[in-house]
Amino acid sequence: MKRKRIWALLLALGMLALAVCGCKKEQSVEEWEAKELERVKHYMKALRFYDAEGVYFETGESWVRAQPVVLYFWASRTPESVKGLAAVQQAYEKYGEEVQFLVVNTFDGSADTMEDAAEVLREGGYTFPVCYDREKCLEGDLLVRTLPYVLFLKRGAEVVHVRNTVLTAEEMDAMIADIR
Repeated sequence: MKRKRIWALLLALGMLALAVCGCKKEQSVEEWEAKELERVKHYMKALRFYDAEGVYFETGESWVRAQPVVLYFWASRTPESVKGLAAVQQAYEKYGEEVQFLVVNTFDGSADTMEDAAEVLREGGYTFPVCYDREKCLEGDLLVRTLPYVLFLKRGAEVVHVRNTVLTAEEMDAMIADIR
């Protein structure tokens, strides 16, 4: 008799656990984006990136704030972010005169290096400007662990959209339309 009660109790607890887990609502892209926009907007004035020669600039500088900006974070160690470079290139060719593209490689120095990034860019025939996150702003300041990570900023560095997935050319077009 005692065994039956224990089994019945375990069964009831298992069903309750399943019910609780099954009720968890999946977060929509819009809900995630709203939370992420609120979280990252304070950091856009002080992120520092470097060109291949080691010269740095900050996202708060006037030339960065003067145009809409697409900030695309990627690493050669993450195939998904490398895959997204093709859509960035298409958008750069289409909007490069009116939108600033900052394609930021987040190399870690061991699993991938600046040389690895240069090889990916060379092999892909990419012509957009590339800079490097030598100070680990993405991980340290923005606390981002998933690549690609894409920010779309209006003039004045107001973050309008953020995504952490590979975007199609059409999705890039739609996001850029909102910042132009």
